[in-house]
Amino acid sequence: MKASAIAHLSSSKANHNANNLSCGKTIPLPPPGLVRLLPALSPMYPLIPNVRPVAPPAPGQNPFNSVTAPRKDSNCDTFSYCRGTEFSRFKQQANRSNFPHCRSNSRAKQNNRKQYFLPYMNKDSGKLRISSNKHDEAYVDIGDDNQDILVLGIQDRNRALHGDIVVVRIKERERWAVRDVLYFAWREGKLNERMDDDGQLITVPPVKLATNNFICHTSIASFKSNCDGNYDKNIAVSSNFVTIIRQNGNGGDNCRFNRRLLMNMSSEDWGMPDLCLQKTAEVVFIVEKRNCRAAVGILKNFVDKNRNFALFLPIDSRIPRMVIPVEEIPNNLFDQSQLSSRFIYLANIAEWNIRDRNARGKLYKRLGVMGDLDAETEGLLFTNNIDTREFSPAVLSSLPITENVDWKIDEKEFKYRRDFRDETVFAIESSAIHDRDFAMHLRRLQIENNHGPIFEVGVHVPDVSHFVQPGTELDNWAASRVTSIRLVQKIIPMLPKILTDDLCLLKPGIIRLTFSVLLKIDENGKICSIWFGRSIVQLNRKFTNETAEIAKQFRTKRLGPHFRTSVPPKFELKLERNNDLCDDLLKIEYSNVDLLMDEFKILTNMYVARKILYTFPEIAILKKQEIPKRKGLLKVLKNIVEQCVKLFDSENGLCCTFADCINGHHASDDLAVCFKESPIAQIYDALQPAYYYAGGVDNNYADFKYSVPVYTNFTSPCTRYPDIMVHRLLSGALRYSLPPGLLSKELKEVLDYCNEKCQIATNIEEANFEMFFSSLITRKGPMVLKAIVVGLFKTHLNVVLSDYGWIKAIFYNSMRKTLCEARFQNGYRPTLILYWPSLCDQNDNEYIKSVIRLGSIVDIILAPAPDSNKYIVTLKAPETREFQ
Repeated sequence: MKASAIAHLSSSKANHNANNLSCGKTIPLPPPGLVRLLPALSPMYPLIPNVRPVAPPAPGQNPFNSVTAPRKDSNCDTFSYCRGTEFSRFKQQANRSNFPHCRSNSRAKQNNRKQYFLPYMNKDSGKLRISSNKHDEAYVDIGDDNQDILVLGIQDRNRALHGDIVVVRIKERERWAVRDVLYFAWREGKLNERMDDDGQLITVPPVKLATNNFICHTSIASFKSNCDGNYDKNIAVSSNFVTIIRQNGNGGDNCRFNRRLLMNMSSEDWGMPDLCLQKTAEVVFIVEKRNCRAAVGILKNFVDKNRNFALFLPIDSRIPRMVIPVEEIPNNLFDQSQLSSRFIYLANIAEWNIRDRNARGKLYKRLGVMGDLDAETEGLLFTNNIDTREFSPAVLSSLPITENVDWKIDEKEFKYRRDFRDETVFAIESSAIHDRDFAMHLRRLQIENNHGPIFEVGVHVPDVSHFVQPGTELDNWAASRVTSIRLVQKIIPMLPKILTDDLCLLKPGIIRLTFSVLLKIDENGKICSIWFGRSIVQLNRKFTNETAEIAKQFRTKRLGPHFRTSVPPKFELKLERNNDLCDDLLKIEYSNVDLLMDEFKILTNMYVARKILYTFPEIAILKKQEIPKRKGLLKVLKNIVEQCVKLFDSENGLCCTFADCINGHHASDDLAVCFKESPIAQIYDALQPAYYYAGGVDNNYADFKYSVPVYTNFTSPCTRYPDIMVHRLLSGALRYSLPPGLLSKELKEVLDYCNEKCQIATNIEEANFEMFFSSLITRKGPMVLKAIVVGLFKTHLNVVLSDYGWIKAIFYNSMRKTLCEARFQNGYRPTLILYWPSLCDQNDNEYIKSVIRLGSIVDIILAPAPDSNKYIVTLKAPETREFQ
């Protein structure tokens, strides 16, 4: 009996111990002496029915390898039995009844099991934007009003390039990036936000993450001594401490980035709200490859002198490096590497598999010497997939005019078009606005209303849609190009010059076919009636900017009585006559006549949008610029407030008002001069790009830029293809032609393509301007300008140039030759402390200290870059011992 009891006891003990392993407890076997004292059939533990006795092991068999044999537990000094079928059934019954204290741990264990199915892929997608200054950082806007999602490193980008539409997977919270300004504001108790963007309370309990990262905090003095002088003097520091992060294993390359992740913070910081974090993600799928995968760059040898391949280094840091096979490499590359590095080449990505860090490229052609403006312009157009071909005879065959045949207006056009040849139709030339293709007439009518006399204002736009018929070869070319591109040295037209200049350009004394909008307006700016229709006009004369001043009532009514006229300054590069070299930079001022023309253009586009939206609500082509994102706008307002504090003087009070600074009054002070351009530049930089959309897709038609309820583009059909489409819609609404047979889905695809091409054209124009401006600095020499600081960061600061209104970034690494040390103190109000070498050569230990905050006025230098046809922006060393 005792033997039977012992057998039952051993079996029950084994099962009971196995059950309690999940609770972290192990019950040892009773001592042998106690077993002998047990009565017959009285085991210490309840007997377990339907459990077969333990069979002795076979001869030569290891008892610890048996299915039901006992095994040595690695965490204790006792033996436990392996889990059989009967034990599993008993374990489930015991968890439900006999051991209620183990239920929660059992559920946790079940949740930690290896997943059987893969989770579904989310639909968070958007356009990938790679930072031009920090190519390791990319952003994806998934369409909501929250912060953009951050993609760190080329590995997380997963071979996606700038402009591609990608699907991303949001990473775990511990891998989100810390937003330093909000983090320090939270640590200092100055975070005013009570809830995050999702409406959740910003209280998250601290959770410590088990990780292999070791974080240590050390003083700056000990850090420098331990580094033996080989440390980065431009390292970002906080107060008097430097945070050093060491990472073991294959945990990625997060330490290389300038962004801190939550997993690298101390455990006490894990309670920070989500508002202080920026979500990070990785690309899991490329929906649409919008980047053409081509780049301009130079060829270099590999460090190991590998003659089978050459390394292609793109000038644009957003494009990855490529490996070029030896068959496509010039013969003298390996022998004359210094000479070959002066030439720029065109290459595109031919293949990029999942095992290669660098893409395999294909060399297209050699453009020329680096710094050649024509060669770099050709590369700029090629990499953006711009069609620069001349219009073929098949395209021109659809036009009613040739070089040998003149065109005359058909007599039937005079029968149904309204004739305005007796009106004084005029056009106003402006150097500030190049795409002004329309003309106007203005006359006082003989009728009056309660507010006074009535005026008739006519806006006449060339009827380009009369010559560009749908489905023709010319229409296909225009739809492919979408818009004209205005470079410094030339224009890449959307339509043939014979059409725009000989058939549509409004010239004095020449009869033209137009689309007109008539507005009857009283003295208070109230619209009494509107007329739309096709017409015939004859331009009488052209005026210049100094001959008109009107439309103030319209502008006041649209924008409010307290609105101040503030637009960013515009510049034009003047070229020499005999060559394409830049000679001077001219600032173009907006005059009252420009405001007049813009006001009537806005009115015309707004009422045309209302007309086509009323007639074709689903396929009406509209355009809008949405309100800036809340986070970006709040950041701009915070910077402006910080700059406004600088306007106060403790003795004299306010030196000038905010409106006076913007409009240039009291501009003798350097701060007031810099502050005049700063708010406008920051606000315009925060604006979202305008885009075309169909009326049936979005019911919110309001345009933020012009402050109108609905808007479209109608007045520039010679340079924008969407304007031609609007002309066709208006023609269908007025029963001149059949309604367009477009579906909403097809129209959305067309407008998305137009938005993409318009954005590319804008980027090309800006890059081409920078290219020629760099050549001007190279020829004229460095320029010294005043600037105001509008942003402070770990690696750079942002300034607004007082004379130009441009926002430029100044990187600390670019000043290594002239700057001793840069210390960035983060916080709610960040501060940058710079140490410059002393002007006195007798004492090398003396430094000049400068403290820079938001709103500080600094002197900057625009100087040509040594190794490229670009210019760099640096701070000028102070001449005094200390300044702020």
